[in-house]
Amino acid sequence: MGHHPSAWGWQEKAGEDSVMKRTISALVGGLLLLAAGAVPAVAAEAQLAYGVVDMVRVGKECPGIGAMQEESAQFAQEQQVKLYDRERVMMLADADYTRYFDLRLLAAPTEANTKQLADLERLAVDRMGRFRELTAIKDRTADQQKEYDELNKVYATRMGELSRFRAELQRAVDEQQAKLAKQTDAKVEAAAKAVAAEKKLSLVFVRAALIFGGTDVTDEMIAKLNAPAPAPAAPKATPAPTATAAPAATSAPATPGK
Repeated sequence: MGHHPSAWGWQEKAGEDSVMKRTISALVGGLLLLAAGAVPAVAAEAQLAYGVVDMVRVGKECPGIGAMQEESAQFAQEQQVKLYDRERVMMLADADYTRYFDLRLLAAPTEANTKQLADLERLAVDRMGRFRELTAIKDRTADQQKEYDELNKVYATRMGELSRFRAELQRAVDEQQAKLAKQTDAKVEAAAKAVAAEKKLSLVFVRAALIFGGTDVTDEMIAKLNAPAPAPAAPKATPAPTATAAPAATSAPATPGK
């Protein structure tokens, strides 16, 4: 499964530290932000102050960022498992193929259901092995050719289905990673802008984009990203309506005496 590109230079790392990172994309990938939105005009390059950030450390030491990366990696892994499940039984005939996935959907499979699943998986492996044997035979007998044609038809059908299914899963992964990348990048960019303003930096780059130079602001970035979000401002109290005095009672006009 591919990974959604992002301007922050995430990289994918295997092993226990395997978290979803994004690919550095040349110069634009290295450039995190421009302080105050643009590079100020300077007379000499030496006047341009810039910072650098180790995004691998940020991913490891910022729970919020790391959680998004792990969520992205977990989702991609789940889609890969779905694809593998179909690939390993692809040589089953149509009825058995449908039956297999019907059994997989059972919320509480019985012991007999579990045995059926295992039998179908073994059958799929056997049929794939037989298909490979027949493919390697140059001069097949009539019976072998008939068997080969039947297996080859199943193989061709499943390959087409798998291709479409793989594309669907890839789209799902791309969409999910794009969503998380947007959330992650927004948080990182906000923190970088705040650090750049405090340090009076014009630019902030990811460490991997530079060979040398720059002020390391990784600790400051981590502190910003781990800082608790400010509490929302309490809504202003609505003043109580002013009571309106009731109008004075009007006396009835006196009746003149007779």
